[in-house]
Amino acid sequence: MSKKWFFVIFVIMTFKANASPIVGSSANTLPEGKFMFEAHIMYMNFTESYSNDWIRFAGDSSFNVVLLLPQFYYGIRDFLTVRLTIPITINNQNFGVKKKSQGLGDIVLDTKYNFYKEPKISGFLGLRFPTGDKNAEISLGDGSTDMVGGVLITKRVAPIAYHIKLGYWLNGKGFDDKIFYNLTLEKPIFNKWAIVGELDGSRQGDKYILQFCPGIQYKGITGLTLEASFEIPVTAKGGFKYQYAPFIGLIYIF
Repeated sequence: MSKKWFFVIFVIMTFKANASPIVGSSANTLPEGKFMFEAHIMYMNFTESYSNDWIRFAGDSSFNVVLLLPQFYYGIRDFLTVRLTIPITINNQNFGVKKKSQGLGDIVLDTKYNFYKEPKISGFLGLRFPTGDKNAEISLGDGSTDMVGGVLITKRVAPIAYHIKLGYWLNGKGFDDKIFYNLTLEKPIFNKWAIVGELDGSRQGDKYILQFCPGIQYKGITGLTLEASFEIPVTAKGGFKYQYAPFIGLIYIF
């Protein structure tokens, strides 16, 4: 997957055991011996590109991406969870010449370690492997092995849960590293439903993005969470931009 998509992978990758963001991450870890499967599908229809300022696509130009993100978790200990993320991407681009690509992106293996209980504070550390085809018509990877790490904080002041995420992405090929961050407020509303509001952003060199992400979750079936959200850019510089990007997902703990 190309560099401009890295933020998409990491704003969606979450560990969800109790209260949880949708596009960010909580400090929660899975109980020992528990498995969790999580999957999201996201649609990005880009309408603008950046060149000193944002310029809307002209004529029949188009660029859209479908991202499928299955993730597999295991609770090694109550305080330690491991996760495997396997992104699958479909790209379609038409800027006078049609280009497309689809397939496996760069997989990520990471862990989360909870080292403080109240407020809950966890560290995360992982590697991204160059499994995506960097020579596809629209790149699915850049051929580098990267490292990511950071800290997560979760605090509940009834009835609202607060989550903070701060991370650093170290690029293995010497490209610009990335700082990424997320602030989430989650509030139950009625009968197993919750509303979620998030500010999510990243900066890589002179490129940056800050997004507002409203969402909703339903936890009325034992072990299962259903959720939906969409990302709305507030401010951004560099690459491509959509007006909003919807996605839906599910989480199942067993």
